[in-house]
Amino acid sequence: MGTRFGRRAADGTYEYHDTKESLVEAERSENSEALEGLFGFIGLLIGGVLAYIALLKLGADWPKWLRFGLVIVGAGGAAYALARLANLIWNLILTLMLLGVLYGIGSLIWKAV
Repeated sequence: MGTRFGRRAADGTYEYHDTKESLVEAERSENSEALEGLFGFIGLLIGGVLAYIALLKLGADWPKWLRFGLVIVGAGGAAYALARLANLIWNLILTLMLLGVLYGIGSLIWKAV
């Protein structure tokens, strides 16, 4: 009998994996799903507001059902796009934060010298 690896999943269950790589991949997948949900929700809000504002400027005299449908489509499209790009956006945010910290440290050293 080989070594088994286990962890508690986000839903409270305990899952077992035969390899360490499988365990790491399960954790990464779970974290990625949570990140996709967060960015999808943000995209839903931002997309709906942007679609609403655009329709106020462009289509104020259009029928109500069409405006409502376009706001829903805009919100859904932005949510889908941000959810798909969640890992890329998160890595970009972390990179910018790292560059900001390095710039701050560099500027402190530059002023001190």
